[in-house]
This record gives sequence, C-alpha cells and structure tokens, in this order.
Amino acid sequence: MGRPTKKTKQQAEDKWKGKKVEGAPEVPKRQFPQGSREPMFVEYYSQCLASCFRDEKDLESFRKTLNEPLPACFRLNGAMANFESVAHVLQDCAEKCNTEGESALELRKIEWYPNDLVWQLNLGRVELKQEKFRAFHRLLIRATEAGLLSRQELVSMIPPLLLDVKSTDRILDLCAAPGSKTTQILEFFQFAGKEAKDLALTPGGVVANELEFTRAWILSHQVSRVAVPNVLVTNHQGQFFPLLSSPQGEKLFFDKVLADVPCSGDAAIRKMPDRYRTWSPMDGVHMRPLQLSLLLRSISVTKPGGLIVYSTCSFNPLENEAVVAEAIRRANYAAPGSLELLDIHQILKGPIMRPGMTHWPVLLYSEDEQKLQQGDYFVEQNYEVLKASDKPYVKKATRRSLFPPSLQEMTEQVKIQYTARLFPQDQNSGGFYIALLKKHTDSPSLHFPVGEYQPKNKNHTKVETEETEKIAEYKRC
Repeated sequence: MGRPTKKTKQQAEDKWKGKKVEGAPEVPKRQFPQGSREPMFVEYYSQCLASCFRDEKDLESFRKTLNEPLPACFRLNGAMANFESVAHVLQDCAEKCNTEGESALELRKIEWYPNDLVWQLNLGRVELKQEKFRAFHRLLIRATEAGLLSRQELVSMIPPLLLDVKSTDRILDLCAAPGSKTTQILEFFQFAGKEAKDLALTPGGVVANELEFTRAWILSHQVSRVAVPNVLVTNHQGQFFPLLSSPQGEKLFFDKVLADVPCSGDAAIRKMPDRYRTWSPMDGVHMRPLQLSLLLRSISVTKPGGLIVYSTCSFNPLENEAVVAEAIRRANYAAPGSLELLDIHQILKGPIMRPGMTHWPVLLYSEDEQKLQQGDYFVEQNYEVLKASDKPYVKKATRRSLFPPSLQEMTEQVKIQYTARLFPQDQNSGGFYIALLKKHTDSPSLHFPVGEYQPKNKNHTKVETEETEKIAEYKRC
C-alpha cells in the first residue's frame, strides 16, 4: 500500500468550507441519489411493519424522520480520570461557537445511560463541518484520537449495556469491526476492574473477532485507544469460530457473547442515504442464513448460564424476529428449555423500545405492471408459492422459517415480545433491533449443520434414513 498524498493547506481549507453557491443555504437540503428507491422502501415497511405503528400519524412521523440528518453522538471514556472535565470543555467550546442570540449548537445529556457518559448533539456530522463549528469539530476529533471519547450512534450503545460486564467475564464480540461496541465493552471492563490491583491478572478478557482482514486492522487501532491489556483481536469466520483452550488443554467457553451481525443496514439509512439506491426486498432473505449461522455459533460457544446479545441495524423482521425464533426452536428441539429470551424492557429502563413483532408478511416485488405503475410495488407471499417459483434465486432462498410460527408459539414459547425494536421517530436516532438470550444447558441440536443435510455414510441406509428424517423435522426449513 502506497503512502497517501499530503493535502495542501488550501485543500484542507476547501474541505472545511465546501463548495458554496451565492444565495444558497450553508447546508443544502438532503438530495437522494439518482435512481432512489425511497418510495418502494417506504411502501415496503409501511406494509411489513404495520403492526408496529400505533396509527397513521406514527407512520407519517417514521417516514419524515428517515429523511432528516442523524444527530451526532459521543460517549465519554468513564475509565479515564476526570472524564467529567471533558464534557465541561466541550460544552464551553460549543457555547463559544454559537453567535450572539443564536443557539445553533447544543449538547444534550442522555439520562438513561449510566454515569452521565453519553451526550447527543442537535446537529448531524455534515452540519458539524460548517465553518462556524470548526473549533468544536476539531476538539471532538482530538478527544477521540486521545481515547477520551468515542463517537457512536446512540442506539448502538444499548447492546453492550445489556451484557452487564464484570471484570471476571470472558466476552466474545463475534462481529466486532469497526470497534465502537468493543471499546465500549473494554471501558466497562476497565471500570469494573478498578478494584483489582492488576487487571491483567484477572481471569476475564475480551476476544474481538472480525472476518475481513482490513477491517480487523481498523478494529486493532480502535481497541488500542483503550488502555486495557485483556483483549485479543482475531481474524476468523464468525459462524465457524473455534473454541479456545487453556494451556492445560481445557476448553474455554464464554460467559457472554455479543453478536452484532452483518445485516442489510436499512435502519441506518439516516446515516447512509445511498442505501436507498441499492435497497431490495430480497436483502433480508439473502442475509438471514448467515445471521442464523452466527447466532447459533454464538450460543454454542457460550457456557451454561451465559448471555447472548443479538442485534442488527435493520428494520426487516426476516433478519430479526425470524432469526431469533428459529434459533430458539433449534436449541430447544433436543433440549427443551435450554435457551430463553430475557425481557429487555424490564432490564433496561429509559430508551423508548417497542416489543418484537409476533407476525409479519413476506413481501416480494409485484410482477403486475399495472400495479407497479400505481405504486403498488409488493405482494404478500406464502411458502408454497415461493418454493414453486420459476426464479432459481427465489426458490433457493426460500425457507419455512422465513414465515412466522403461530401467535401462541411466538408469545408463549418463544416470547418474542421480550425483544426490542427501536424506531428513529421515538428518540431522534437510528433504528435497531436487540434480543437478549440466556443459555441454561447445552443442546445437541445446535451442532446440526445449518445448510442442507447430506448423509456421509452410504453403507447404512436405515440409520441414514432415520437420521435424515430426524434432522428434516428439526430444521423445518
């Protein structure tokens, strides 16, 4: 990799000032990329999430909020000495940036986050680059580089909170890059270990894993800003993450696992407006097998009595409730009661969270040209129709577990209402989905393959048939 070219002083000034047109506002209104699928996106989730919205006014607020800039947010490093003074310095700098009689830049403390560590601005990251906020933005960057704070989206700070980190915990962050949640866990770990004379001698630690090599380097840089020795960065496929062993050969299971899995990212559309251009209703269908594999592996490497947090920045129930419900069904197939959901709404008070969905439609593009012209883009599907589709990619991706089980099973056995959905209009944030699971015992059914089962023993037809039928019943997909 070559050395990046140095920017001249004029180029740096142009970056801050940007291109200005005489008579135009300082921050132009948001423009969607050419070929935007925003109408289709809104129509899809108006139907798919219909049971989540309270009324038409709530739905309209959802649509409006998606097109507003996402407010910037940062978290102070509570393990640092005198971290309160950092907040005071930032507040003083913000006041100096505001002109007389105008309060354009404001900092708001997030009350539900412990120890007054999280602050939210009333401006987005693009607006912060205006000339009049230049001093504040530079101070924010320097404080980040020094490890005094981390810039992170508000709702993405919730999953590490649910882990309830102790200094003796062995924690796995399965899909860790770029590292904002990992650093948050490390800060909790450092804060919890203050009583220990030497944190390096405690049995706890954090393993941060990332599949992509370049992102693993970014992750390494992020965790280096937090002065905690008990961290290991690995570069491995999450769905095949191996069990670690002690020097004596003993297998080491994790006390807690965070599975913030790869997803379609459509709930982060306020931060990434280009997502409108590439979005497709098939995104959730294609992402689901990987997400299920990652969640099942997270459960497998967790010790009995341990916790697993599953989260996505997606609105799609196929990536959220469908994955969690299928994982619980698979775990409890051979060992009933081995895995259960914990009620997030009772554990964490403060953020506005809505219960998980008990039912949802599976929607695909309508093939009726007349309906498409009228703006009726999607049609609800069922399993039999999709499995008989003449489109190979649709047929291959179709599983029964895409469709919700009965209402009774979802509410009484799975208890999907214990999971949490966060919507952007509720607290001026991005969207998020979170599930907190507790593993009581190990389950043999978790070790069955996620893909199609192919018996290897060709000499024992009877055993082969019985095992195939058993796994086919267990998988139901």
